Amino acid sequence: MQGNIAQALALVCVGNAYLRGRDVGGFWPDASVFTFSKSFDFGADDASQPDGYRILATDPVAWFQTLKSECVGLRLHAAPALVRPGQMPGVEERMLVGFVGGGPRWIVETTAEKRAKLWQGFDRLGDRDDPERKIWR
Repeated sequence: MQGNIAQALALVCVGNAYLRGRDVGGFWPDASVFTFSKSFDFGADDASQPDGYRILATDPVAWFQTLKSECVGLRLHAAPALVRPGQMPGVEERMLVGFVGGGPRWIVETTAEKRAKLWQGFDRLGDRDDPERKIWR
């Protein structure tokens, strides 16, 4: 599926515009990259939480706001898919792009003066029968 590439690229472009003071008010949830997205949370690992992570922001614009104080820019990176030994033998990564979660990982880097953080998205299937067809969380 190419949706993850489009969403990551949109986050980087619009996030950089936001960090430079541009109005991005119409981005979430109206951008076409969110056509099938019911929610778009940003979280971090947190062992003290029952599910192992905590929500930092519940939409992209809220996430940009949390970055504003220290982040100077966002970058997009591609990394090989995580494939376990023996999983999908003989299948090249490029052939998996047509499947949900297939192909390379698209990683957003947020950069600050002294450090960087890497963010990787993943989709969870919500209600398949959502009347608005917003099935991804």
